[in-house]
Amino acid sequence: MHCTRVRGIAVAVSMAAIALLLAPMAVAQDEKPTWSIEFVRPAIDEVVTGEITASVKVYPPSVDPTHLSIGFGDAGHVPMARVPGTHYWRATVDTTRVLNGPAALHVYGMAPGVANRRTATLVDVRVDNPLECYFGNIHSHTYYSDGCMLPSDAYAYARDVAGMDFFCLTDHLEMVSEAEWRDIRETAWRMNEDGKFAAFPGLEWTKRTGHANLLDPPGRIWPPDMESLFEALPDADVVAMFNHPGDGTGDWGWKGLPYHEGADENMHLMEVRSDQELQAYILALNNGWHIAAAGTDDTHSPDWGTRGAWTGMWLPALTSDNVISALGRRHCYSTNDRNCRVLFRVNGEMMGTVIDDPVRQVVLEIDIDDPDPGDKTSKIEIYQDGEMIDMPVFGQEKVRHTMTLRPEKGEHYFFVRVGQEDANVLTTAPVWVTVE
Repeated sequence: MHCTRVRGIAVAVSMAAIALLLAPMAVAQDEKPTWSIEFVRPAIDEVVTGEITASVKVYPPSVDPTHLSIGFGDAGHVPMARVPGTHYWRATVDTTRVLNGPAALHVYGMAPGVANRRTATLVDVRVDNPLECYFGNIHSHTYYSDGCMLPSDAYAYARDVAGMDFFCLTDHLEMVSEAEWRDIRETAWRMNEDGKFAAFPGLEWTKRTGHANLLDPPGRIWPPDMESLFEALPDADVVAMFNHPGDGTGDWGWKGLPYHEGADENMHLMEVRSDQELQAYILALNNGWHIAAAGTDDTHSPDWGTRGAWTGMWLPALTSDNVISALGRRHCYSTNDRNCRVLFRVNGEMMGTVIDDPVRQVVLEIDIDDPDPGDKTSKIEIYQDGEMIDMPVFGQEKVRHTMTLRPEKGEHYFFVRVGQEDANVLTTAPVWVTVE
């Protein structure tokens, strides 16, 4: 027996009792600590440009992580390095790998001997980089469906002959085998070269109710009916496009273009290459769809990217992630001119944007620049809620036009259509606003 004293009283305690008293203390001593990562730079809501040096610190300092990586989510991560003799870690991050605007910079870490072996943190920043205009094609076919030759031929032709900046092959998914789908994807990622040529895979959903392109889809199996397709799009997180809609009222293909709230999150694009398709575009916009105009050639011949219709977009850097993200945000326009650059903003926001905060007035900014001598802009058609409200006339290669409007209270959208003297037409994505 052993003795201990509690409040001055001697108490006889057995060895077994002492063991029971000490057991919880032993467990607490053996319990593994938790650890965390805290951003040092950039600060919350900081504006970042180009390459930045990001730094974090680890708590408690005694934790020895085996790996920390940093990046903008799906845009890729780079490893961080410990500052010798400290609990700080650093890395150089390229902010041009995401689009301008709000973005979240993520850090992921792993450490042994702690309760939470893996941990993560993020900081919200605002990216602001200079933009360049790029052109490409996002609808075409090969022998794997009803075209000709192979995906490797298509991507090489689009890059080397057509001079496309970005390209997506979209064979009919109903005709593509699993092996062919694997080859399409592997070819696209093999041909992709950041800064030079953005390549990514796609498929065309082909039914009597309509045709739709699925850009960089996770698989080739999709529901056979339109309603189920629309319901499947959000879970797949895929960018989709209404293909060759006619005027939107025909018995075949997207008849009436009725609005679908769930699909509106992913049906971001519509082919707009003619006056007829402009009618479908306006019909869809008036029905409530948030879509952008895209230009494509839908070729089934070995002439990928050379048939007179392209999609233009403004990016901080040419990467496949940036292209797909820009299409998903509707930051694009349809053009029959291979190199005419059109930038349309409303209240400083890029075409394709839904401006959430109510506004009192609307300031339209239209910049047009065609590098070809003599390729002049003849007119700009300005549309509000599907109606043309103005048509200033020009006769020059470079145009900058600003217009201030005070629409009635309520929700509105605006887009522009540019006409050139050689009859080429360019149609922008809208910007949506709510007027107080």
